[in-house]
This record gives sequence, structure tokens and C-alpha cells, in this order.
Amino acid sequence: MLGKKKSARYDQVESQSSHLSYLNEIFQQEKIDEKILAKWLEHIVNQLGGDEGALFLKCADGLLCTMTTGTTSLVEGRKISGENGLAGWLLHSKKPAFLPEAQKDIRFDSKNNIFDPVPESIVASPILFRNEFYGIIQINRREDGNPFSSEDAEKLLEISNIFGFFLFFLELEKREQEERNAKRVRRLEEQLTFSTVAESIPIGFFLASEELRMLYANRFGIDTLGYQDKEIIGKSCQEIILSNDKKADIPLLDNFFSKFPEKDYFQSPLHLLREDGHEITVAFGISPLTYEKKKYAVIYFTNPAEWEIVYSKEDEFITSIAHEMRTPLFAILGSLSILEKELDRIKNLPPTINSFVNIIREEGKKFTNILNALLDFDEVSTWNIGLKREKILIIDLIRKIADDFRPKCSDLNISLEINLPSDAIYISCDKLALQYALSHIIENAIKFNKPGGKISFTTEGLRLRDSNWNFELLIKDTGIGIPKAEIPYLFGKFYRVEKKIHTISGFGLGLTIVKDIIEMHGGRITIESTEGQGTTVSIQLPTMEM
Repeated sequence: MLGKKKSARYDQVESQSSHLSYLNEIFQQEKIDEKILAKWLEHIVNQLGGDEGALFLKCADGLLCTMTTGTTSLVEGRKISGENGLAGWLLHSKKPAFLPEAQKDIRFDSKNNIFDPVPESIVASPILFRNEFYGIIQINRREDGNPFSSEDAEKLLEISNIFGFFLFFLELEKREQEERNAKRVRRLEEQLTFSTVAESIPIGFFLASEELRMLYANRFGIDTLGYQDKEIIGKSCQEIILSNDKKADIPLLDNFFSKFPEKDYFQSPLHLLREDGHEITVAFGISPLTYEKKKYAVIYFTNPAEWEIVYSKEDEFITSIAHEMRTPLFAILGSLSILEKELDRIKNLPPTINSFVNIIREEGKKFTNILNALLDFDEVSTWNIGLKREKILIIDLIRKIADDFRPKCSDLNISLEINLPSDAIYISCDKLALQYALSHIIENAIKFNKPGGKISFTTEGLRLRDSNWNFELLIKDTGIGIPKAEIPYLFGKFYRVEKKIHTISGFGLGLTIVKDIIEMHGGRITIESTEGQGTTVSIQLPTMEM
């Protein structure tokens, strides 16, 4: 017995020595050397008296067969599940396994087997180090009546553990390299200071304290506003950033500065006043910033020269082209009307003529709608100059608009529900403009709904925003919905949702006009939607004293 034990111990040491020679070669590499690994896997198969072997390494969605030897099966590069069958058992038990009769073993799952034909006997071991699982090594025998044993499983576990240390070593090296790269990035960031970056961009950039006193201003911003450095730092934002622009009779900037830092992100085209009194048009923005529990305001504006050219010409172009196109369109539709009357007198007309006339009429209507949208946009621009305000009961206006759409909803088998309070809630508004905005939202809810669908008007009552009470209206539909990625762009001029979502024609100005009208009244509009389920439009409008 003593001799046998000594011999077994000697064989074990000799076996480990032979494996270490391969691992020594592998450890000299910065990554896995496939040639050395293939030789080592072949050595393991020969030592255990197997016919074929495979190495499976952990990947994102299971185990990937990265190396094979002795097999004619096309298994290399294929994946198996790490949750089912033998692989799942090895992963969860973290013990080696020998299957004397593979196909009769409960741990064997034919669906998770990639060898063909199925092996008669299998020995396999998890590749572990510090209880971390990296993959499995599997050795197969084809010969019936010559099964693997528990001793084979223990030997394979020893080999696998050594390989597990190597994989741990590689992963440690990778993490250390990533940390070295991160340190280099941090050193670069320390050298590349905030001011260096801010000075390099052609954007006016200012940083203000919570008390709205200037802490920093970049060269572009200072030069554009015509100041000197010493005139900026330490002064109040209200002394430096000046504009005469108003919204709902309230100065735009005063509205923000008086509410900071509770006021949300603000962005708008703006006419800024230079130090010499000259007015420049910019795309302007302010954003609250919290850093190390302190509050700041980031103020910025884009290149005024470029913005002024685009901003001043865009609306003029839209209006001009709409008026130019109206004349030939009216001539076409007028001629069509006369033609239809003449054709009514002729009997036995070919069906194609009536079909073409119908096409001309329908496309003419679409064209008319496009031109009306363009001219509506022009009219909203004039509304911005001075809204014709009057005191109205907002609930009554909503009910009237909804009732106007009931016949259309009934024709399309769409139910229209109103669940609003009877409270007397007054707002100051341009009734015509607000009616246009709400009507457009309802038209969209009908247009993109489904037969048997529903549109509902509800409210969560009054909300306190910017120290004012706002009435909130929710218009919900059960229509086709809008993809999440499209929602941020819905209010952009000429923007339309992808045609793969819907094929209904439009010019993409409707929601731009709606948003302008709501905001001209000091309100806010937001959209939430789930594709295939429906859309909710939320509108908040400031109320009058009750």
C-alpha cells in the first residue's frame, strides 16, 4: 500500500510538472497563445486516455467553444448554454463530473450537446480560481465499455484550477491596464483645464454663482458683448446679460433670473444688448448646475452673426413661398370644379377619367392644407407681437372644442370622453389662438387613432409652477403612439415622425405652432407616448386670481 501511494504521488507530481511546462509557455504571453493552448489540450486528452477534447470559455450569453482537439465535429466557435445540462451542473456545483454512460446520465442534455455522435463517456471540470467561474474543459471517449472514473475527474480538476489561475492572471492584467489608461486620462483632464476648453469654443460661455454673480466668462462671450474682463467678473448677471425681449408681457430674462435656481433649463432665440447698446440676435440658453452641493448657472449663446442670418430669413421665406404657391393652386382647383360640372353631363365616361379627377381633387386638398399650415405659422408669428387677451372659463372652452369634434369621432368609431371638474377656472388668453392649438392636438389624436379607439380629456387640477398656479389638461388617445426616440424632436419646425410609423400626410408645422401658442401664454406643453399604445399630451396654462 505504501508503495502504491508513493507511486501515485510520484505520478501526480510528474503529471503536474508536464502541465506546468505548457502553462509556463502560456504565461510568457500577454494573451492566450492558441498554438500552445492547442498542444496543451491535446496533452490533457492523451493523458486521460480520451478521444477528443474541448475548451469552453465564459462569454456574454453562455459558453463559447474556443478550442478543440481530436474531434471531427464542427464544434469550434459554437455556443452552449451555461444554465442547462452538464455545463449548467458544473457552473452551479463547481465540482468536476464523470459520466460513465453519458446518454443515460441525468446531467446530460442532448439539446445542449454540440458533439456528433454523442460521446459514450465524458469527464469535465469547471475552470475556477477563487471561486470565480471562467469556463469548462470537457474530454470525451467514443469507445463503449471504457468509461471515465472519479480519479479522472479529480485529475482534470487539478489541471483546470491551474488554467483558472492563468485566466485570473490575464483578467487582472487587463484590469490593471484599464486602470493605467484611466490614470492617463485623468492626468490629461487635469492638464486640460476647464478654462482651456471654454476658451477654444466659438460660443459665448459664462458661469455664475447661486447669487447670479459672474465667476467666469470666456473670450468669445466677452468680445461679443463688447466688455472688458474687469467689467464682467463679480458683477450681477442682470447687469451684464441684457435683453428687451418679453413673453406674455414679462421680460424673458427677468422671469428666469428671479426664479433661479428653482427655474428649469431655459432656451430661446433672444435679442441681447451689447455694452454699446447695439442689439444682436442669438440662440440663448441658461442651465442650472449643481457641483459639490453648490448651485451655479451656466449661461451660453451661439454665434450671433450666423444665427441672425438664418433666423431673420427663415420665416420670411416660408410665408413668401406659401403666398406664391396659392395662386396657381386656386387656378387648378377652380378649373377642376368647372371640369367636374362638364363631365357630369357626359354619359358612359370611362372609369379611369373619374378616378383621375378624384386623385386631382384629393391631392389638391392636401396641397391646400399644407399652404394653410404655412400661413398659420406666419399668423402665429404676428400673434407673438401682441396676443388679444380676454378672460375666459378654460373648462367651458375645452368642452366646446371637444363637442365640435364629436361628429367626426362618431363617424370613425372613436369615443370621446370628458372628465373635467365644473370649477370656475379662469385664464387670460387669446381665445382664437388657444382654440387653434387645442383643436390641432385633438385632430392629431383622431388622425392617428384606431377604429374603436378612445380620446379622453382629464385633469390633475392645478399645479404650482414658477410661483404661479397652472391649470393642467391631459389629452390622451389610444392610437398608434410615437417612438421614444422621436419625441424630443416633435416640436421642431418641419419635423415629421418616420413614415414607417405612419403614412398620413402632413407638413410638420402643426406642433411647432401649437407649442408657440402655448408658450406665448406663459404655459408649457409636453408629450408622452408608447408606440402601439397611445399618446398623452399635457398642457399647463397659468390661471388668473380666483
